[in-house]
Amino acid sequence: MNNRKILTTTELSDSCMNDVLALLDLCQQEYDTEEVCFLESEMNYDPDLPCYYLAYEDDKLICFLSVFIPDEMSCEIYSLTLPGYEDSGVFKLLINTAIETMEAADIYDIIFVCDHEDKINLKYMTDHLLEADSSTLLMELSIDNPVVFNDATDIPPSDYIFDHEVSVNEEDEDSVNHTLKFSKNGIYYGYAQCEQYPTAFCIHHVEIEEALRGKGHGKELLSDLLTYCLSLVSDIPEEDTPIRFVLNVDYDNTAAYKLYKSFGFTCTQQIDYYYV
Repeated sequence: MNNRKILTTTELSDSCMNDVLALLDLCQQEYDTEEVCFLESEMNYDPDLPCYYLAYEDDKLICFLSVFIPDEMSCEIYSLTLPGYEDSGVFKLLINTAIETMEAADIYDIIFVCDHEDKINLKYMTDHLLEADSSTLLMELSIDNPVVFNDATDIPPSDYIFDHEVSVNEEDEDSVNHTLKFSKNGIYYGYAQCEQYPTAFCIHHVEIEEALRGKGHGKELLSDLLTYCLSLVSDIPEEDTPIRFVLNVDYDNTAAYKLYKSFGFTCTQQIDYYYV
């Protein structure tokens, strides 16, 4: 009989972390999905509450669950299962253990997060008659040559005036936060926020004042934001190091999706959220 053991912990040892990263890489290759995984326990509201659940068989990691606890009332659960163990029951065992642990701590607002193409997690949701409460699309734009991109957008420079604030990300020394506030003729139109990395920008917000929406201002602001970001790149990158822009957009926000699509952003992943 195979020797199985379950480990619950607040922190991952170096050995366990290596096992998890190896499992993550294997799952991504086997299922051809990005897979989502939470590994930053220091971000949790309660550092003493177990947030990692590992199932080993003969010293081989066969299933892993991680729990993000942003506050005292809610949590998000992420999982990985070794290919070949989909019907072993170990995934169900771990998720039940995690749910029991959260509920014992009076956390009942539990959300299960999974890739839309993850058949194992989707099967569990279907078996328990759960439907996705919401979904998020991860979109990406890769620019090999900023000069060519600026010419290709065919959007003339806007006459917005924008104030920008720059701050260093205290949690990540490799990134810088940028906030741009747009106005014209004394009227405030909206703002945009992004996080700058050496060869990538993560766009967090492109927000237009509600009364001014639906008039094309979003397209102009996004164009200004991308142009501003590209101006921060001192040299045109080589072909093997393009500038990447990534962002998340709600599945139901069709206006924002169409806007990003018009600039060449493509959807690389859909993340579904289930209330357990």
